[in-house]
Amino acid sequence: MALLPDYGNAKDPAVRARYAYLQSGICLAGNAFLLSSKLYLSIIWGSVAVLGDALNHTADVAVSATILLAFRWSKKEADKEHPQGHGRIEHVLAIVVASMVVTMGILIIREAAGRFSNPTIEGSVLFAALMVAFACVKAMMAALSFAVAKRIESNAIRGDAWNHTTDVLISMSLAAAIFVTTLNPEYKILDPIFGIVVACIVMYAGGSLIRESASVLIGEAPPEEMVRKIRQTAVAVKGVRDVHDIVVHDYATRKVVSLHVVVDESITAQEAHRIATEVEDNIQEHTECLPTAHIEVTEPWLDPDQIEALVRTAVAAHRAVRECVSVEIIPCADGGDIMLTVAVEGDLRVRDTDRILRELEGEIKVRLPHYRPIARAVPYGGGPRPPVRQGS
Repeated sequence: MALLPDYGNAKDPAVRARYAYLQSGICLAGNAFLLSSKLYLSIIWGSVAVLGDALNHTADVAVSATILLAFRWSKKEADKEHPQGHGRIEHVLAIVVASMVVTMGILIIREAAGRFSNPTIEGSVLFAALMVAFACVKAMMAALSFAVAKRIESNAIRGDAWNHTTDVLISMSLAAAIFVTTLNPEYKILDPIFGIVVACIVMYAGGSLIRESASVLIGEAPPEEMVRKIRQTAVAVKGVRDVHDIVVHDYATRKVVSLHVVVDESITAQEAHRIATEVEDNIQEHTECLPTAHIEVTEPWLDPDQIEALVRTAVAAHRAVRECVSVEIIPCADGGDIMLTVAVEGDLRVRDTDRILRELEGEIKVRLPHYRPIARAVPYGGGPRPPVRQGS
């Protein structure tokens, strides 16, 4: 991290792009060098494993070029078709590149499978030493990529960093196989075996990058640390009783947050607006997200007797209801259900009875918004009272 230049605020799309240009430019040159070198050596020494590794660098070159293009496009301003900007194009192109990596792995396996009956590799200590040198080049590229990914919080570059790390392991494994073949030519069979191992590693890296990028595009849950920080920042504002339903939309260069802020029902609309504005300002200051706070009032705590009294008052106010027969309250964490039975005239049609019950449920819901009223009707008068309609 200390070796990276300071281009300014890493949240700024233009600054992020400059870091991406630095990383992808260096890696593009490095991968092009490794591709040409390993391709030449695979032809001279006849190694299918090294050929597969060289073809892997073809995908690496494509990855670096794609990162250049992705960050060039992602820093474009929002427009009518893309009101949240173009940041997610990083993940789209990452999936395209990862698919190329997986395809390359399939081609390597196909080539290696044909070499089992006649491995052609020629061992050499110099060859093995060169593979170690190539691993060192890749290790430096991985270190640079991890540093840039951490600085600008880029999944695309972080995926490229892990790709470089995988290449380091591949090159070291190939160096070991070549050295063993040098000591004993009978172990030439290790070349196609390592070729298949290389292919599997390459395909796994590509598949992981596809899964990670697709998860962001689908809409994965934000990190717990981010949600906790947003919540702590919001509840620190005077007048906030609680915060819930925190949703974070990740657009790479910008993150949009929506949350519900619970305030006391007795405050004025002006005070509620002040609280919402202060919550949004604080969240943007501490997390650099773009927040939208939705105000929600909290009800005063009511005991079951008070709830039943409100229900019976609502029932008594309805002209078409003759009597409130029973009220049952079933509490839960965020309110509860209210099961009530009312008596109506026995000659009412079912359609009219249903309308009355719907009106009654709506009136109770206004008085007790955190509860779900479920009403049923029975005929008014003596004798058995079968329910006419059960609410839902």
